[in-house]
Amino acid sequence: MALLDRLMRSWWASADLHKFRAGATEADIQEFESRAGWKLPTDWSQFYLFSNGANLFKECLRIYPLLGGERSLLGASARLRRLNWRVPEELWIAGDDGLEDHFGLWLPCATEEKAPVVQTGEIFEDDNLALAGSSLRPFLAANSAYLLLSSEATPPLALDIGRNRALASGVRTAMKRQFCKWKDVGALVPIRTSSRIWSSLKVAARS
Repeated sequence: MALLDRLMRSWWASADLHKFRAGATEADIQEFESRAGWKLPTDWSQFYLFSNGANLFKECLRIYPLLGGERSLLGASARLRRLNWRVPEELWIAGDDGLEDHFGLWLPCATEEKAPVVQTGEIFEDDNLALAGSSLRPFLAANSAYLLLSSEATPPLALDIGRNRALASGVRTAMKRQFCKWKDVGALVPIRTSSRIWSSLKVAARS
């Protein structure tokens, strides 16, 4: 929970950039799991208990609610497939960057505690999948740090989310390497096919 706690403090310190929803209830999570046919990993359910979907950084990072139509964790993947996006059945779309890139939970590597985050690119890209985080919290930490450090107007308290004091004090060197470390994947790895990304993520999940 420590990383999620730091993220929440950072978001409250930069509250004008974000819009949160009321947290999901246990009944909401149970309904989602019943309809989806699988159990949310703890890392994901803890976020949804805090906020059942969110628009972060003026909608540069949008997390869909569990339920509620086509832009929800339950319905987003099916919507994109109907629009001819190349979304594997194993990928449950959980949000987007406000533009054309989406991200979601990769189900084959999910454990009781966590599940990797995979990003999708443009609709017609061949190499349109990339491993973006070992689970939700590292993914949110890396993206939050990047977006906060991209603005000179960010409140200093909002930067106090990471493992590296240099980042918290506003030093903006070697950022890319640090963000990739936070994601726990070493780097974003483009993968061509569903079977290849499954193999790569199985290795990542064990490391």
